[in-house]
Amino acid sequence: MRRFWLVLLIVPPVLALTVLPPFGQRLVTLIGIYALLGLGYQLVFGQLGALNLAQGALFGVGAYATALTAPAIGGLAFVVAILASASAAALVAGPILRLQSHYFALATLALASLVGLAAVNAESLTGGANGLIGFAAGLPRGTGLLGLVWSLLIAGVLAYAALFRGPLGENARLLRDAPLAAATLGIDGGLWRFSAFVIGGAIAGLAGACSASLSGVVSPEAAGFPIMLICLTSVVLGGVRHPMGAMLGAAARGCWPTPPRRWPSWCGRRRAWPAWSTGRWRCRRRRCPSVSHRRTARGN
Repeated sequence: MRRFWLVLLIVPPVLALTVLPPFGQRLVTLIGIYALLGLGYQLVFGQLGALNLAQGALFGVGAYATALTAPAIGGLAFVVAILASASAAALVAGPILRLQSHYFALATLALASLVGLAAVNAESLTGGANGLIGFAAGLPRGTGLLGLVWSLLIAGVLAYAALFRGPLGENARLLRDAPLAAATLGIDGGLWRFSAFVIGGAIAGLAGACSASLSGVVSPEAAGFPIMLICLTSVVLGGVRHPMGAMLGAAARGCWPTPPRRWPSWCGRRRAWPAWSTGRWRCRRRRCPSVSHRRTARGN
């Protein structure tokens, strides 16, 4: 891994711990959590080219496992979250990994839907739509959580770069681009897909545990499809196979400003200015005299 990327990976937590206020530290922690989620997703989507839509659901499984066990065992709930998400991935991997192409994507989407339904309807366990609160007393918070998240992320990125730089990377490329040729060379594609799916799920569970510790609340939104969209867009923006892709995409996604409800006028009061309303661009009548005059003339 080049020195430039290594420096870029270390700079955000250092700046957060030395310069940024608490809000900035929280944002950097959130970026690290999403980067960790994307790093696990790169194993399946990036290296093997399989569109897995259940990564967000496994993130939610880890968050709920942390919320349920943290009051009793404290920080060891992170380990439980990893095991819970990895076990859920291994349990469904057998039938799902037999599918190919869009059938695999649809099967993982069905798994995500089932997890979401369970989070809403199993009220005695998950708290239903209201979720779970009051469990984060024994979990790392603040700068401790920031250091933990980014330490895990840096170690994960370095391990990812080291593993896929050599023969493992060549085998993964062969499985992705020419699976029949890989089979003739004795590469076990089934074992590769199973390992990537389970390890990616375990990393998603770890990211979910960190998210639960950060927010102190776990609700069905933690296993919802928007989390999956954040993961997918982060990986695509940063690079699906680059070791720094998940981190760069998560940083771009986390720092991207929310689109404003109204956009300023660059051309003065006599020109129409666009306003975002119900998914389309429209002109404000009071700021568009030409439109008002045309309507008056049409009425006459």
